[in-house]
Amino acid sequence: MDAVLDTSDRIFSGEEGHGKYLDLHNHYMSFCNIKKLKQLNLIKSDDYLTWIQNLDRFAVVPLYIKQSSKYETYVSELSDYLKDFFQRTQPLVDFTTIVDQTEEMFEAEWE
Repeated sequence: MDAVLDTSDRIFSGEEGHGKYLDLHNHYMSFCNIKKLKQLNLIKSDDYLTWIQNLDRFAVVPLYIKQSSKYETYVSELSDYLKDFFQRTQPLVDFTTIVDQTEEMFEAEWE
């Protein structure tokens, strides 16, 4: 049991609580640094909890902000973190199959 806990200590940060919680604080700070998005106030981000509740509202972001390098970096890093967290918490699940199925569903609905 000690070996398993030692391994999980190296895989997860302290904030992630051995895979129970997401550590999105750095992503929140990145979001707060996108001044144009904060000024429009389309996505509520008064505090960390409000930001988490509105995290999935990508559709309300105007195209000119989506094309900015800061927003692109923010979304890319958030996506990478979520994918990595899923793979660390679900090591027995074939992640590539899930990604392939999701992309197929998206392409079918997009057409």
